[in-house]
Amino acid sequence: MKKSLLIFYSLFFLSAYSQKQERPIYSFYVHINSYSNAPKFEQVGNKLIYSGTNLEEKDFFSKYEILQFEQSFPASKRINTLNVFSVVSYNSSLLQDMKKKFDKYLIFEETTGNKIELLNSYPNDYGSTSPVINLGANASRKDLDYINAPKAWDITTGSNQIKIGISDSNIDTTDVDLQLKTQRLFPLRNIYTNPAYFDVNNTGSWHGTSTASLAAAQGNNGAGTVGVCYDCSIVANSYTYFYNHQGQSYNMLLQLAQSGVKVINMSWAIMLVSEGYTAEQWIIDEITEDYNVVMVAGAGNRTSFATTNSNHSGAGGGYYTGIQYGYPASYDKVISVSGINHTYSQMTDTGAYCCTSDWFPNYVNIEDSVSPVVDGTDIQNPIGVTHNGYYQSPTNTNGLVWMHTLNKHVDILAPSYKIFQAPWYSHNLTEVYGSGTSSAAPLVTGTVGLMVSVDQCLNYKEVEDILQLTTKDVEHMPINQNFYGIVGAGKLETGDAVEFVAEMISPTGSAVIDNHIFYRFNFELNRINNRLSIQNVVFKDKCTADFTARNIVDVLPGSDLAPNAEGFIDLKIDANLDIGCSNTSRIAAREKEKVSKNVNAIAETKLFPNPNNGIFNITLANKHNSVNIQVFDISGKLIYENKATGASFSISLPGIAPGIYLVKLSSDTYSETIKFVKK
Repeated sequence: MKKSLLIFYSLFFLSAYSQKQERPIYSFYVHINSYSNAPKFEQVGNKLIYSGTNLEEKDFFSKYEILQFEQSFPASKRINTLNVFSVVSYNSSLLQDMKKKFDKYLIFEETTGNKIELLNSYPNDYGSTSPVINLGANASRKDLDYINAPKAWDITTGSNQIKIGISDSNIDTTDVDLQLKTQRLFPLRNIYTNPAYFDVNNTGSWHGTSTASLAAAQGNNGAGTVGVCYDCSIVANSYTYFYNHQGQSYNMLLQLAQSGVKVINMSWAIMLVSEGYTAEQWIIDEITEDYNVVMVAGAGNRTSFATTNSNHSGAGGGYYTGIQYGYPASYDKVISVSGINHTYSQMTDTGAYCCTSDWFPNYVNIEDSVSPVVDGTDIQNPIGVTHNGYYQSPTNTNGLVWMHTLNKHVDILAPSYKIFQAPWYSHNLTEVYGSGTSSAAPLVTGTVGLMVSVDQCLNYKEVEDILQLTTKDVEHMPINQNFYGIVGAGKLETGDAVEFVAEMISPTGSAVIDNHIFYRFNFELNRINNRLSIQNVVFKDKCTADFTARNIVDVLPGSDLAPNAEGFIDLKIDANLDIGCSNTSRIAAREKEKVSKNVNAIAETKLFPNPNNGIFNITLANKHNSVNIQVFDISGKLIYENKATGASFSISLPGIAPGIYLVKLSSDTYSETIKFVKK
């Protein structure tokens, strides 16, 4: 292993014990006879030290660990409230001891454990499902309910300083929800000229207008609809695809990145049955790595289950078969978004039943189903299907379901069926609903805008990891048993993703990963400012998880850390954690280190299996005549010591308690520390 890893683990060893247990914190309101008599403190580290001249107070407060002692309501104009101070301490006895010692402290009210409950924010144009007055379109925005956007809006509604890039057809900047927030990089281009496309003032602008509205339509303006990041601004650039000018679209993406956007939405795709193009991947690499821009794209609207005997005929009678890949969505470093249903929360909802084929009763648009059609034979156990059992044509006798593209590159799912399309309402007050991953992608893009509004230091990899770690695990639901391995990490949870970011950067926060099975994907979050809790989560198989928190990493009941030889789990505590902004050199250095690590993996010392049941093997990178072996628990206590010869040996400690342990290997010329987890 590298020396840098040895140094890091040494730091972990020295700091973990003092930070492992979370100390209880006690809080109070204290009423003083006059705010001018309040004791004075100065900040030293994370604690307050008495700095006044009263020797009695100095002696008293020196016995306590005080984190806060300040006026609760300094903006008040009333003396009685100005005399109220907020006190926070590690010492539970402080309240009673102050009361006994000093007469000037008149009233004590303990507030320990109280937590503000956020009640979900709804703008005044939320639509027909709004629990508050709705002054906008009377349209269903159950898609926003489904991803819990109001929970995110309790934290942020975005900022006009956060620019969302829209690569699409033209945007109608006269739209009431877009007109004051949209910048075009270049003049109008007529991308769609087919008259079948709806024309909202500018030919071909309906698609781009709809996409931009879903991501960032202005909210709380009493008109139209609302986007996910409704206070974010928009920078628009048309895409262009002609057979001899494909590169123009990617050059325009680069121009968007150079304009200062934080995220780019691409609700368009070039569908292939193979891998994409090297040159286009290079542009994606440049945009993400050099400009730290998050890229989001729709996976495509072609089913991946078509065959020569079961297909949807295209123009001219042609058809496609096999797994479909949409680009740019399928490129590395692009968040590929496919669709999920949200319309009916249960099978018995009015409208959920469609009809009965020769095979089974068909139900449509059932919540959490990846397929828009489910087999309702067992209403308690519906199953999403690829074929509905209806004769449709000589080449589709079993009813291939029209569904959105699924493949191994899909990263996340978002609502994509029956989504409100704003342009029609804006121009003729007609409620129109459409389907496609063109609608799913901007819901993710708007979520990214909210996340970056909370923490502008997020890099593109952190954004993707948080989005996936906070998803709802729909892949392992029985309804989606036919789509294992091709639906990404799960269903977008906007509220949870934004909350995770807020908790991750807070010095008293608790970021939570819960209720999920991860068996692939590579996660790395190393800026968790206080605490990370992992509850009812399984990391297994090829999954890798590298998490660092400043104070606490809690692996709670129901969790299992069980990667195979291709995966790993690395949970670290670092009291000196740097949570500052990432930059491209740091990201590039980490990627370079990963490549170097993979190239040299055969020369590394290995401890396996890891996690284990206390019985494990160690294979040294280089042979030594004799190696000293020491095993320490997380507190630094030595629990095992021995010597070994040869390149490989086994250690058996089945009786140790579950937890994190360090194995130190050393000789006269060699020293190395490896961490393992006892299940």
